[in-house]
Amino acid sequence: RVFDSVESEGSLSESETDWLIRAPSVDLLGWAQVSGSGDSDAALRLLVETEEVRVDETALAVNRIAVRFEQQTLDVSFEGEALAGRVQRIGTAPLAIDLERLVLPEAGEFLAPPEPDPLMDFNPGELPSMEIAIADLLRGETRYQDVRVTTVQGTDRLDVTRLAFVRDGQGFAGEMAWQWTEAGPKTAITLRAEGAELGQFLRVNEKEPILEASQGVFAAEFTWDGSPLGFSILTSGGWISLSLEDGRFVDLGNSAEVLRLFGILNIETLTRRLRLDFLDLVKPGVAFDKVVATASVSDGLLTLDPEMAMEGPSSSFRLTGTANLAEKTLNQRLEIDIPLTNNLPLASVLLGAPQVGGAIYLVEKALGTKIIKVGKTDYRIEGSFDEPNIRIIPPFIGQKESSNVDATTNGQ
Repeated sequence: RVFDSVESEGSLSESETDWLIRAPSVDLLGWAQVSGSGDSDAALRLLVETEEVRVDETALAVNRIAVRFEQQTLDVSFEGEALAGRVQRIGTAPLAIDLERLVLPEAGEFLAPPEPDPLMDFNPGELPSMEIAIADLLRGETRYQDVRVTTVQGTDRLDVTRLAFVRDGQGFAGEMAWQWTEAGPKTAITLRAEGAELGQFLRVNEKEPILEASQGVFAAEFTWDGSPLGFSILTSGGWISLSLEDGRFVDLGNSAEVLRLFGILNIETLTRRLRLDFLDLVKPGVAFDKVVATASVSDGLLTLDPEMAMEGPSSSFRLTGTANLAEKTLNQRLEIDIPLTNNLPLASVLLGAPQVGGAIYLVEKALGTKIIKVGKTDYRIEGSFDEPNIRIIPPFIGQKESSNVDATTNGQ
């Protein structure tokens, strides 16, 4: 069914039919199933005046739809604030969709509980093969450009053999499979990206990128029960991999506290932070040579597998453990290596004994050489995203506690 209710007027002849249709709403999925094939030589032209086109419960503001049916041909053009472009189909060939713009409603919060899947009862095998090109796709404030999608119809399934788009200057590519089973729909997707703009994509909101990098590689794979519109990080399973080179962290003002810990590697303020003054954790400008992270995700539990590691010009860190995305809690350990060659007062802080730093200083002055190259300290991060409990695990003194923390983390 394409129209729920309709008013119409028009003219008929042996060669063509012109018809004006006024309908408050048009079902886009129903229209997509219309074949362009037909035995009649007569042309049918429709001008549809409407307020919206609908994909299940999602409504798009459209003022006018011009439709032309001829033998073996379907040609539809859309004019509206939320949808503008053209759809064509010749016979049983793939449906060709070429849109200038598509404006979708704002997506929900990334960690919000999953909403009902609008296509849970829809069999994707009913959709035809398609070639889709969208110049500008806007979802809330998130803009996607040069979207290209190739779909192949199958028995009770639709395979996306090409999925490509640009977001914040970074190109992404991937594939997707949407299958109908006796237990309901299932979806799987893979995404890949490589380039210098990944830092613009990784952000805490639409206005605050997390980092800049000269080169990066990103890959992800997820599966979930439901249609592509039913994705939620809290009910899916998969993995994420990220590698970045030669960059720096930028303003992390509103990010999760675990991300703010990247700023702890600023040696100029490290002494203050080791005194548990974490007010400066958001300071931008921390440089890195390389960041590598791999994580698995299962029903809302993100596990660094094995770790997130950063190598910097003057320091490095390793972050292990888990983040419960549903409960928004952390259970992690941060291990930091900091060169102390030119920072002996800092050594005494790290070692928890000022007199040790003084002794090291006197010995080095006498021998004319540096005997400490690297200082290492561990942090335990537990609690909520908003108010985590961050504790230093003192070296030597805290070895027993450190061993217990490792056992807890590895046992998750």
